[in-house]
Amino acid sequence: TIKCSRFDDIRNGIDSLAEFRETDTAASYLGLAIDVTTAQEFTKKFEKIKQEIERGKLGRVKYFASEHTNIRGELSNVPKVVVGADRDTVKLLANLCIEKDKKALALHPVQFQILEEIILELGAFEKYARQKGKDDLASVYEKTGKLVQEILNNKRSDIEDTGQRDSAFFSIQDQLASFD
Repeated sequence: TIKCSRFDDIRNGIDSLAEFRETDTAASYLGLAIDVTTAQEFTKKFEKIKQEIERGKLGRVKYFASEHTNIRGELSNVPKVVVGADRDTVKLLANLCIEKDKKALALHPVQFQILEEIILELGAFEKYARQKGKDDLASVYEKTGKLVQEILNNKRSDIEDTGQRDSAFFSIQDQLASFD
């Protein structure tokens, strides 16, 4: 992931970008709004994404610098998702970081939770975009969803998924069930 500028965080609601390298000179991007937050705040963020879809515009990052390609400047048509973890999960992860327990961090189930949150959201946003006749946007969500699903599948082949998910995951899941 690439940390975005403070401007893009506040103005465009994108904290970080996930960069998926396709070749040495090409990449796809996913804007991440990363939150430790309440269910009510997820709703507000999902409403903003709905409005972007209805307007036919995806996310935008004004100040961008790729770590792998020569892309600099504004990046547009970036699908956005909201990833969340509850306070207890974040505290546990912070303690593992402080303790420099890289093995526990590498095996922690939050990585599966986050990937599943992203996949659920991309699927819901793709469906919504199609309902609104925004097939070009739906295609972006679909393509990105396939990339993230591949990452999840690869992770599951390397690391055991315990199935542990926290309250933020279930809140996102519940809110997406009524996303239309």
